[in-house]
Amino acid sequence: MVRQSVRWLLVKFDYECNMNENTATKIATDTNNNSKLLRSITAKDIHTTIRESIAGWFGPVGSGQTPDLNVRLYDEEYYFAMIKCPTRAHHLIRALLTLLNSLCIQKKRNSFAVTASVLAVNGSSRTAKISALHFLHRSANDRIKVRQRQLPSSTNGEVVGCGAGTNKDGRGPNGCKKRRRIEKLQDDDEGSIKKQFRKDLLELNTDLNGRIQNIHNVSD
Repeated sequence: MVRQSVRWLLVKFDYECNMNENTATKIATDTNNNSKLLRSITAKDIHTTIRESIAGWFGPVGSGQTPDLNVRLYDEEYYFAMIKCPTRAHHLIRALLTLLNSLCIQKKRNSFAVTASVLAVNGSSRTAKISALHFLHRSANDRIKVRQRQLPSSTNGEVVGCGAGTNKDGRGPNGCKKRRRIEKLQDDDEGSIKKQFRKDLLELNTDLNGRIQNIHNVSD
C-alpha cells in the first residue's frame, strides 16, 4: 500500500480583540468576556472555518483537493493549531490562511476577526511536534519574562524620607527608625508580590506540562 504524502502546518492565530492587549501578562486566568469566548474555540471550529473558506474561495475544485484535511490540535491558551493536509494541497491551505480574516464559534454563533500565520511546515508528525514544542516553550518564556519585569525593584539601601534631627543621609535616631519602618513595609509588600509570582509560575508550569502532553498525544 502506497503511503500518502502529507504536510503538517503549525499555524498561529492572532485575534483582533487581543491585539491591543499584552497577552504575555496573562499568567492568571483572565475574566474578560472575549478571553472566555476565545478559550471556547475548538479544533472543530477551526476545521469548519477552513472548510467553508475553501469552498467560498476556491469552489468545488479546492474542496476536492482537500478531502483529508484535519486539524489535529488547537491550543486555546496560546492560540496555535497543528493542521494535517495532503502535500499536493498544502500551498492552497497556506494561501487560504493568508486570506482568512474571521473565525466563527459554531456553538455560540460568534465570530472574531483573526489573522493566521503559518509558522512551520513539516513532513512528519515527529518534526511537527518538535516545532510545536519549540513555539510553546518560547511563548511561555516570553510570558514569564514580561511578568518578571513587572516585579518591583528592591528599595533596600535607598534613602526614603528623613525625620527631624537627621542629616541628608538619613542618619540620626528619628530618621533611622522611620527608614527601618518604611523598609520593613516595602519588604513585606515585595515579599507578598514575589510569593504570588512563584504561585503563578507553579500554575503555569502545571498547565504547560498538560499542553506538552497534548502535543505528544497527537496521532498520525
